[in-house]
Amino acid sequence: MDRQKGRRRRRSTLQPIAQINLTSLLDLTFMLLITFIIIAPTLKHGISIDLPEVQATKLDVRQKPLTITIKKLEPEEDMERIYLDGKRIGLDTLGERVAAAYEKNPKISVIIESDRLVRYGTFARVVAVLQKAGVQDIGLVTQPELKKK
Repeated sequence: MDRQKGRRRRRSTLQPIAQINLTSLLDLTFMLLITFIIIAPTLKHGISIDLPEVQATKLDVRQKPLTITIKKLEPEEDMERIYLDGKRIGLDTLGERVAAAYEKNPKISVIIESDRLVRYGTFARVVAVLQKAGVQDIGLVTQPELKKK
C-alpha cells in the first residue's frame, strides 16, 4: 500500500515544464548587440599591408579621400594587387574611376597605402595613372617611425 502511494505521488508530480526563461537569453543578445555596436566602427576591414616606417607630417584631409591600396606581390602572382576603396581593380580601370571621381569633385584627395615590399615600378605606374587622371593632391600613408634608443 505504501508503494502504491509513493508511485502515485511520483507520477502526479512528473509533468513537463513548458516554459522557457527568455530573460537570460535576451540579456545575452542585447549585450552582444551593444558590444558589436561599440566595436564595429573601430575595426578596419580590408587589406592587410606592411606600411613603411617614416617620420612624416600628418595629412590635412577635409573630406573623405579616395584610398588606393597596393598590396605586395604574392609568390603565385606576377603583379601586385591594386585596390580602390577596398575593391580590387585593374590599373586601366583605376584611371577611369579616379578621373570620374575627380571630374565630380576637383578638390578630392587621393591617399596611397602601399606595402613596403611593393616594386617601385608598380608604384610609379599608379602615380602616373593618377597624374593622367588630373589628380594633384596625393598623400602617402606610412607608419610612424619608432624612436631607437
